[in-house]
Amino acid sequence: AARRSGDIESALAWLAEADLLLRRNPRLEPLAVRVAWTRSAVLLELHRGGEAEPEILRAIDLARETHQERAEAGLRTNLSVLYWRRGTLSLAVEQVEQARRIFDGLGELDQVALTDTNLAELRVRQGKLPDALRHARNAWRGYRRLRDRQGTLVAAATALMVARATGDQVLRDDVTRSVGSGPEDGHTVETEWVEYFLERCRHEQLAGHLDSARRLVERARQALGNKPAAYRRRAVDQADAELLLLAGNAPRAKKLLLGIVEGAEEEQHLPVAWEARAVLSAANATTGERPDLVAPPKELLQDNVYLALSTLFWQAKACEAMGRTGDAHMMRDRGAALARQRGYANWLQRLTE
Repeated sequence: AARRSGDIESALAWLAEADLLLRRNPRLEPLAVRVAWTRSAVLLELHRGGEAEPEILRAIDLARETHQERAEAGLRTNLSVLYWRRGTLSLAVEQVEQARRIFDGLGELDQVALTDTNLAELRVRQGKLPDALRHARNAWRGYRRLRDRQGTLVAAATALMVARATGDQVLRDDVTRSVGSGPEDGHTVETEWVEYFLERCRHEQLAGHLDSARRLVERARQALGNKPAAYRRRAVDQADAELLLLAGNAPRAKKLLLGIVEGAEEEQHLPVAWEARAVLSAANATTGERPDLVAPPKELLQDNVYLALSTLFWQAKACEAMGRTGDAHMMRDRGAALARQRGYANWLQRLTE
């Protein structure tokens, strides 16, 4: 109850009390997994990943000893979130794949579909697009068979993301035909519409329809509600900032991007922070400031091809704004070669237009 109300510190205090009861009552040991699972989620919300990781690993061992398969799958999902924030995508994929196998064995088809959406996004970022396409299609078909409305919206956004990356027009048309344009009154819709609106916005942006993309960002912002999750708000701000920059409003774009970088760094979400920094470099150059053209650490780029392409594209934009056309051409050529090699239709178009 304390966690649901947002009182995270009180939630940790109650969990400490639960630990004391468990130590006094060995018969309650199976409940220790649930307590550790909840504590790890709370620590993740507090951005205390260093404390969350050993807690999760200890709970996974206990869950396996006590044959609590579903708890183990949930814990592995939490661990994948921590690895994703650090930018170690291969480790995140490993945990989600193990969770998926457990859910599949338990017959929990909704959770199987959810893990497919997670795997699709991770594989897109790794540049493993055939795997991403397979997982996205599985999730799309799975949630529709289950007639899960909210799950279908999540799968639809994921499918549109993969279709944009791969240039799969058939998948895109299937999704938009089935889901439609969404409700017009953003204040009364589920927050799952946020990602769907944003993906449609990115498709419109890629097609050069900036006015339509702008309307979709506004609908996504309305769908956030009064107390949006920080990661959803940052996603909307990122899309908004890119459109503002392309429309020539660099000062407003910079304000949004600085907020994204600050929030992502506070939550230790490294890939998001570096993606925002790349766009910020172009915004700074556009306003006459000297941009910081520092590339993300190699360990991040090795496992995140998407981040590498985003960095090359926006830093090329920054070089163009400064009149450094030679450097810009070099970055675009490097990015286009990488996009061709990995099969990114969207980045190839942006880097060669």
